[in-house]
Amino acid sequence: MEELDLILMIAFFVFGVLYVYNAYRLRGATKLFPSIVLYPGGVKKEDCLDPEGFKSFMGPRIGILGGAFIFIALIYLLKRYVDIPKIASYAHIVLTVAVLVWGFCLYHRAAKRFW
Repeated sequence: MEELDLILMIAFFVFGVLYVYNAYRLRGATKLFPSIVLYPGGVKKEDCLDPEGFKSFMGPRIGILGGAFIFIALIYLLKRYVDIPKIASYAHIVLTVAVLVWGFCLYHRAAKRFW
């Protein structure tokens, strides 16, 4: 189980940094740029109906999503080295699932709205 926690911690941290970086980069971009995490699956950036609306919609949200991923990774790190109560461990699992569901809904909404 510790190996799975380590893999999840690294994955959440890497994707969190990637999301925050894309949110920062999107803020100053004049047009949409290639990204593996910014666009919903199966769409092309060239087919976006409203690029400015997409940037204002997704920018803050992927920044928040990235921050949540980094926070979850830090909790995995804390759980690895500090013995925390069971209720906190369960709360961490619920938080992880809630953030993932919110992220899926975010991409689904963006695909319906802008493509």
